[in-house]
Amino acid sequence: MLSFFGFGKAGNNTTSTTTTTTTTKTSLTKPDVAKPHTSYVAKQDQTVTVQSTPVVRTIDDVDQWHSAMKRLRIDQLEQAKKESLRLREKDTIEKLAKVDQFAINTPKSHVSSVKQLAEHLTTPYEDAVCKTRAIFAWVSNNVAYDVQGYLSGKRRDQSAEAVLRDRICVCEGYANLFLALCEAAPKVSGHEDIIAIKITGAAMGAGVEAGDVYANLDSHAWNAVQIHGEFRFIESTWAAGVMANGKFDKQYNPGPYFLVKPTEFIFSHIPKSDPGLQHLAIPLSHKEWIQLPQCGPAFRINGMRLVRARGLQKTTTALLSYLEINDDLVEIVVEVDEERHAATGGVVLGHITHGKCAPIHVPAGREVVWVDHPPYKDTVRDAGGLAQSMMVHTRKSETPGKMLWILRAHVGKGDFVAKVPGKNAYYPALSFRVKNTGAGKHAPPPTLFAGSVKVVEPLSGTLHVGEKIRFKVQGPQDAIVMSPSKQITKFQKVVGNDGFQIADIVIDVKGDWQVGHGTVQGNATRYAFGAKFHAA
Repeated sequence: MLSFFGFGKAGNNTTSTTTTTTTTKTSLTKPDVAKPHTSYVAKQDQTVTVQSTPVVRTIDDVDQWHSAMKRLRIDQLEQAKKESLRLREKDTIEKLAKVDQFAINTPKSHVSSVKQLAEHLTTPYEDAVCKTRAIFAWVSNNVAYDVQGYLSGKRRDQSAEAVLRDRICVCEGYANLFLALCEAAPKVSGHEDIIAIKITGAAMGAGVEAGDVYANLDSHAWNAVQIHGEFRFIESTWAAGVMANGKFDKQYNPGPYFLVKPTEFIFSHIPKSDPGLQHLAIPLSHKEWIQLPQCGPAFRINGMRLVRARGLQKTTTALLSYLEINDDLVEIVVEVDEERHAATGGVVLGHITHGKCAPIHVPAGREVVWVDHPPYKDTVRDAGGLAQSMMVHTRKSETPGKMLWILRAHVGKGDFVAKVPGKNAYYPALSFRVKNTGAGKHAPPPTLFAGSVKVVEPLSGTLHVGEKIRFKVQGPQDAIVMSPSKQITKFQKVVGNDGFQIADIVIDVKGDWQVGHGTVQGNATRYAFGAKFHAA
């Protein structure tokens, strides 16, 4: 199985800008009578005294009430104390990058056999991490995924020798070749040996939809290695690239798939047979595994944790990838490691697309496990079309070095798929099946743009003349609202360290109202916008 979770095409990821020499409109005091297009917040140069505090852990947090998540959280904290492999230090990253280049540049004359290739890849290195990385890098860079074989069910020879010869296979072939190269690595005095195994089981990859209530235990294969007494996982198939539109898109991506911790790997993989191969203090059952949030590679890259989401059925065995709401509002809260998130580009995104219900198809001869008392007996696929962006802002977490993403959006009535990418469509983090039994009459969101402040409120993109609106944004820039007549009102900063700003405005003109920030360039000011609202 090859990993891929696609996104509907988003039509609002560009930057909206304009240049103007308009005069700033300032409200010095709060008037007794509401006047059109006026800022109702103290003096413009002052801040608003609304205290901002870190969001603390509550009993609503998923790992406080969900049985499997509670155990995994405890296991994560305990394993962190014992961890000896530090793979994210700068010198280690640079060292592994050099190993990658060595493996990728292997001469053709050194790949005539498994034994010869293993000797070439591992002999230059004394430590097991570099030996393992060289094998991993070569396999993921030189073997293509057999998309046609996967789709048709007609698999070619998956033995290590055949994969080395043909350079194409499905997951089993990747795992077989990786294991064979590890086992063929020569024993050198003073060098660390590689201890590796192959594992088969279920994985949340291609063919798995958000909110699915079953797991195919014969769907995937991967590897595990033991280094310095620690068991870590290897996913050379998914590191090779992605399957998109019926084709293999080669793109080496080692970060989420090399020497993955057991407490992170379990969110996407579970062995079919021996629970001990999970290498958790208390292994999960297959049914518990299905209950976990549906996570992609960006979940690990960003050090993410699902905190809470509106619409979860709050029971100890709830399906955490299914949200059922009755008031049109989707809200998802995720904790992210600040340092790891910054290293991936610092992108915060959320998309919602219409879902299309379909019957569940289980391949013949496969062992399948279902959750108890499933809330539905079908699957929901992304129906495609233009994706609706979610409104996103961040808050400080009570945990040092962590921050929270809060993603919100109104949806219509029916079935939807909500996705939280960590970087782009190739780096998904979380996926949810959403069912809204509400009226679905809320207006669509504003048009959102990248490159300026993040708009927090209002959620509706439709404004009405005569109403008073509180705009709330987040960002380091000095935010402004531009009316259809190009008049500017500045925001006021909120006390606290979350970067919030607010502006209370009476909508007095029909047309497009834009929220963003300005940059002085000579005698003119250039504006970049984060959102566009329409007043009717």
